[in-house]
Amino acid sequence: MTLQEVLRAKAHEIAPRLTELRRHLHANPELSLKEYRTANFVAEHLRSLGLEPKIVAGGTGVCAVVEGGRPGARTVALRADMDALPIQETTGLPYASRNSGVMHACGHDGHTANLLGAAELLLAAREHFAGRVKLIFQPAEEVLAGAKRMIEEGALENPRVDAIFALHAWPKLAVGTIAHRSGPALAASNAFTITVTGCGTHAAYPERGRNPISALARLVHDLEAIPATRLGVGAPSVVSVAGFSSGSSAVNVIPESGTIIGTFRTLSETARAMVREEVLARTRAIECLGYAARVDFSEGCPVTVNHPSLDRLVARAIPAQLGSERFASLSETTMGAEDFAYYGARIPSCFLRLGVGERLSLHHPGFDFNDEALPSGMQAFARLAIEFLAEG
Repeated sequence: MTLQEVLRAKAHEIAPRLTELRRHLHANPELSLKEYRTANFVAEHLRSLGLEPKIVAGGTGVCAVVEGGRPGARTVALRADMDALPIQETTGLPYASRNSGVMHACGHDGHTANLLGAAELLLAAREHFAGRVKLIFQPAEEVLAGAKRMIEEGALENPRVDAIFALHAWPKLAVGTIAHRSGPALAASNAFTITVTGCGTHAAYPERGRNPISALARLVHDLEAIPATRLGVGAPSVVSVAGFSSGSSAVNVIPESGTIIGTFRTLSETARAMVREEVLARTRAIECLGYAARVDFSEGCPVTVNHPSLDRLVARAIPAQLGSERFASLSETTMGAEDFAYYGARIPSCFLRLGVGERLSLHHPGFDFNDEALPSGMQAFARLAIEFLAEG
């Protein structure tokens, strides 16, 4: 059998079992850095395949290595994230979350199942490759902390990893299609908290105080206008204010202070620095009106950039395994962010999208991964790894 036939046959053979596995993960979600049962479940499955997984990241992450049938100098990594979100599920499915207020609304259950399936495909095809494939089951992507933790604990060492791939579920993309974008694939992210202090007073006498809510309302407009007025269409970016609080629930009280929180996303470090300076400048402008203002930034992950050395490999490997109709090249960008970027800051990386069809959006309480995408995801993971190793 050819490599394509081996991978395809194994993927379709195990698809029903991987569907049940995926649904088990969906029913038992765990929040970031609390993926203890998930990590143990993954490790136990890998042991059943004859692998020797290592549980890391305080019991919330797993690494394992699949050895090829022949010695080789190169190692490639495949990464899946495992954490869920603090969302109350509304799907009504028989395998809906059993953990109140926690659900897999971003497809990480599918990502984990894909990588477990890919492990089986690689074992079935090990005579077709030389070298090693490192499987990285990562915690805490949703809080952008897991990749750093895995790197710190040696996920890219012993053996040293030469490149890394990831797949992410993508609604509205045809089921089983693998989509790729050269260059920036996902945005850099920053969070901000801005507190404006005025002068509290009775709401019947606003002239006796200085209303911080009025200042913040103006500031929200000014901040969200930054991409259009400062950067323009040539530098895609977004600034979103996502929350407001003043500590007051009384209709007859103008509060002393108020706070807004938000995020900004950019596709270059230059734009990232520019937006940060604009947030500062527009906040300071409020002080000219007699308010006190404070800005606190929390730096998120950098831009996720698909390495040019992997572009040709992806464009060759995916059509060779799945057919040209299951491969798409993308031109549009997205302002979503991913801590997969931290791997890419160290080694060549490639972040791909896996179509799950007409599904609700990611992070929606009614979202569910499409199990029909599992065979494509498993095959894509395995074929990418084998093709990379063949280039060594």
